[in-house]
Amino acid sequence: CGRMITCFNQFESMKKAHVKFLCLNVCVLMIAGCNTSSPGAGTTQPGIDSTGAAKAVAAEQQVFMDAFRKGDSIRVADIYTLDAKVMNAGMPAAEGRENIIHFFGRIFKGGPLMITTKTLGVWNNSNTIVEEGKWIMANKEGEAYDHGKYLILWKMEDGKWKKFRDCHNSDIYPK
Repeated sequence: CGRMITCFNQFESMKKAHVKFLCLNVCVLMIAGCNTSSPGAGTTQPGIDSTGAAKAVAAEQQVFMDAFRKGDSIRVADIYTLDAKVMNAGMPAAEGRENIIHFFGRIFKGGPLMITTKTLGVWNNSNTIVEEGKWIMANKEGEAYDHGKYLILWKMEDGKWKKFRDCHNSDIYPK
């Protein structure tokens, strides 16, 4: 990035602090632009199979959605690591599998719900997988009432990929 050197030279010759600050920010953005990897490309390390990571996530998400639709909080919680956290908007995180069972149990009190998810990207290394996606929540009649986005950090536990951190929130602005 030759433009970065030019920017740095201009930075050094500037006298006013606010102009230096602006130029420094532009330089930082130019440095970030030098990264040639594209988002959603999958793996960040040679030899790590991003296709395999995406398939593993898809398989476990299907197990999760099936259990969710049945209202089975114990089976849903089994997809999380023992030290997992579910971070839902508007409440403290549910930490650990027992609290995650209770968290989903409260959600299922009115009966099973319908959830649809779509994975937008998967990035991984040998220890973790990050999944970004969007979700739609519907009642048992299939009427959608909420939608949003999520990030899930997966990690290997007992030879299986499990949810370690699950952060999701609604796209609907609170009233």
